[in-house]
Amino acid sequence: MARTLRWRLSPFCRLTWRQLDDEWLVHDAGAGRTHLLDRASAAVLTHIEDGPISSSDLSAWFAGVLDMSPGPALEGALRHVLEGLVAVELLEAEPQ
Repeated sequence: MARTLRWRLSPFCRLTWRQLDDEWLVHDAGAGRTHLLDRASAAVLTHIEDGPISSSDLSAWFAGVLDMSPGPALEGALRHVLEGLVAVELLEAEPQ
């Protein structure tokens, strides 16, 4: 059985946002790091900043943001965004 995940901000994240054209500069005061995010990554991070969300709900929301139908292309795009945000320690997943 596939494990369902719930996505949330990393515990000590304190984010400050500034838009730069089509990208976002995000400072994480909790870690003392600044990140440059594309629109898709910024959209996902701001959505999760509102509160934890399940993988299935996040996927449905992301489909609307990108105006894409559910399927492998959408899941690949979301996976790419999530992996990037996890790699820089802005997000984490927990079993639901």
